[in-house]
Amino acid sequence: MKRIKKLFIIVLLTGISLLLILNTASSQETAGQLFEKALYLEEGKGELQPAIELYLQILDQYPADREVAAKSLLHLGMCYEKLGKQEAKKAYRQVIQKYPDQNYLVTEARARLAALEKKQSPALTKGMAVRKVWADSDVDIMGEPSPDGKYISYVDWDTGDLAIYEIATGKKRRLTNKGSWDDPNEFAYFSRWSPNGKQIVYDWYNNNNPALINLYIIGLDGSEPRLLYSNEEMFWTQCYDWSPDGKQILAGFIRKDKRTQIGLVSTADGSVRILKLLGRKMSPMNMRFSPDGRFIVYDIQQEEDTRASDIYLLSIDGSSETSLVEHPSNDILLDWSPDGKSILFGSERNGTLGFWSIQVAEGKPQGDPKLVKPDMGPIVSLGFIKRGSYYYGFMRRTNNVYIAELNRETGEIVSPPEKAIQHFEGYNQAPCYSPDGKYLAYISRRSPLSTLPNIRYSGNVLCIKSLETGKEREFRPALDLFGFPSWSPDGSSLIVVHWNYL
Repeated sequence: MKRIKKLFIIVLLTGISLLLILNTASSQETAGQLFEKALYLEEGKGELQPAIELYLQILDQYPADREVAAKSLLHLGMCYEKLGKQEAKKAYRQVIQKYPDQNYLVTEARARLAALEKKQSPALTKGMAVRKVWADSDVDIMGEPSPDGKYISYVDWDTGDLAIYEIATGKKRRLTNKGSWDDPNEFAYFSRWSPNGKQIVYDWYNNNNPALINLYIIGLDGSEPRLLYSNEEMFWTQCYDWSPDGKQILAGFIRKDKRTQIGLVSTADGSVRILKLLGRKMSPMNMRFSPDGRFIVYDIQQEEDTRASDIYLLSIDGSSETSLVEHPSNDILLDWSPDGKSILFGSERNGTLGFWSIQVAEGKPQGDPKLVKPDMGPIVSLGFIKRGSYYYGFMRRTNNVYIAELNRETGEIVSPPEKAIQHFEGYNQAPCYSPDGKYLAYISRRSPLSTLPNIRYSGNVLCIKSLETGKEREFRPALDLFGFPSWSPDGSSLIVVHWNYL
């Protein structure tokens, strides 16, 4: 944790009333009893039609009990799906539209809806092949492939150095020589290759310097890094892309007032030309030059303190801007195709993250977006190489919460560990008992795309589970990533660690 200590602050989450978890009215109990009966008919006896009738009865009589109603609607869709009826998709869509506050149920409805639509669109992935190029415990996804596809730049988190991975041989080589974590206050971050593949521009975090993030350029042979840009007035600086002629670096700057700027840094002398000033706490996840160097495509949050983004095209002189993808769902930029005729982006508009493409000509969108590949899951874009292959990375999460009974005197395990959380498996972590031992707080990582993939034991949902009833409450504070929940002595509130990268 030392290497990121500058990036987090402590936040107090107050007003979490445990009574809300325990307070169950008699009408809810009646709705709950009907649901359990319907569930037994559906899953225990396989009598789908009687179960459907009970689920419809719950929806008719208890619409105010949102949790039970949402569960009933979800299982109604599951019954229809087992019967092969089209009403299943309608039921899943209603869960998403009518009950957005029931997060877990909405997520499952989206996944089931996407799976049904995928079955009806087998031709979308015809001719597309997916190949794994690197899988290891030290894989890092903060760099990108070289233009010729021979290497991948990355951060060697054993030392914090910038390094490259040779795909054909699996050999790894550090380009910087930080050496160890004896000094935990500096390390490499994002990196991007020059068009000719002979240089890399990278972010260097240094907590000892007035400028927190500096931009450096280094040769592929590891020759002496050259400081390109440093400005102590900036809270954050990030490199995104090289211009096709290699003369400029597309960068994002976050000022100390938290307003974001899009700018170009000269590779010759480090001078900066600002193209656009964005709002506070609004920062692009990705930006790219067009292959002809005339435009910049970027994504940006639809509003402050939201994660849903849209995509825009900006002329290289900053004089004009065009909306490329605007949709209520989250749309994030992946990359510009090498031929410059289309843009690949990720979208959750079908329920789960899929790859979409939209044609572009003269800086204008042409026609409607088309689905390229559905159900990609949480990924981080690494971009295209010259011959047209697209690279992306993902982290296979295996963090789960278990409970085991121990002998207080000997410390020996009395009963084997049992998984405490049965949903979003692999993405739950950092459990913490309440002072009275009746509740379990933990962090769940639901964000489909994280811009800080190296930060572990963090997420975007705080969950509290009653160990007596099994019921859970979910809290989504306006924080990007947070973790390590800890209860107050009276059990009325929690504190968390917040990674504040905006």
